[in-house]
Amino acid sequence: MKIIKFLKGFLFTIVVLLLLSAIAIGGYMCYQMYLERQKTPDEILQIEEEKTQIAYEENLAYALKEREKYDFVVVLNPAHGGMDEGNTNDYGKEKDITLAICEQIIASNTDSSLGIFLTRDDDVAMDEAMRLSFVTQMEPDLFIDVHLNKDTLTNSYGTTVYYNTTYYNRKLTNVEFADIMEKSVVTAIEGFACGIFEAENEEMHIIKTLTMPAVSIACGDLSNEKEGVLLTREPYQKNIAKGVLEGINLARQKLTDEKVQ
Repeated sequence: MKIIKFLKGFLFTIVVLLLLSAIAIGGYMCYQMYLERQKTPDEILQIEEEKTQIAYEENLAYALKEREKYDFVVVLNPAHGGMDEGNTNDYGKEKDITLAICEQIIASNTDSSLGIFLTRDDDVAMDEAMRLSFVTQMEPDLFIDVHLNKDTLTNSYGTTVYYNTTYYNRKLTNVEFADIMEKSVVTAIEGFACGIFEAENEEMHIIKTLTMPAVSIACGDLSNEKEGVLLTREPYQKNIAKGVLEGINLARQKLTDEKVQ
């Protein structure tokens, strides 16, 4: 009988402690939410900038250390990030989708001689200067900007690739690189090719200043109901990644005159 009373008392104590812990944790979270609401827009921006700077430095240090392990290096640029959400629809945000696609490209790579690195590997709002600095220091063989379109027309859909004409490589021009990437991605997703175009938008300034083959891929259109949903789904993102990786391998063959396994 004493044992039963002891166990009941012990269990009662445990339940009380768990309830008190839950109340304490809930109170702490509410307090943190209260503090967040008290921050001014300038304070929020400063915190975001500090977070971004730390993430950038850590990512760059890792990439520079790792790049020497590979014969061929590619840098991917997942568009937007942090407070800069990019285009959005009811199902997702461009910043999340572009990062997910780029992560799938890395996950799909089985070639130990091919190194693929991201300008951002977290949800941070890197500015163009940071992205350019990352690419310049990494000195990759190829650069690919990954983003999504959102047209005012809800029936718009398909893959578009942009290139610049300020850099020329006789083995692989940017026009050829853009053509390879569009065909590879469209084939992988069984999608629609919208064409390849010279980059004129200021948002694509990054690919106009690089001294290596560089393109910007709009993997789809968030304004389209069907494609807008597909872009948020992992299987579809994996197919896009498969196409991008195939394009990378074909471009590599042209640059190195070697068949990639």
